[in-house]
Amino acid sequence: MQIAIGSLTLGSVTAQALGADFFDAGQFPTATFAGQIEKTAEGYVAKGPLTLKGATVDIALPFTLSLDGDTARMEGSTTLDRMTFGIGTSMANESSLGFSVKVDVTLTAKRGH
Repeated sequence: MQIAIGSLTLGSVTAQALGADFFDAGQFPTATFAGQIEKTAEGYVAKGPLTLKGATVDIALPFTLSLDGDTARMEGSTTLDRMTFGIGTSMANESSLGFSVKVDVTLTAKRGH
């Protein structure tokens, strides 16, 4: 899965967040996740490498999946440490900007005919 970093909107700080000290969307225009899916007692988990701002880190993304006819809906959440990806290194004190970032993912897909 690829995410276009320039498509992110983060309210009033979007321009700053897309800049060189944070996501650096100019130099790193995409984030990529290539997880393998495993069934769990609670639903599913996708485990694999997330590449963001040139750093690749193995993560786990627990999620639920519901199917309704030709529509599938996935919802998941994980927490990342922004410093692991070199995001906002000029703000290396958590009192200014926390290191942990919760990432929520919602995806709806429809089967083509």
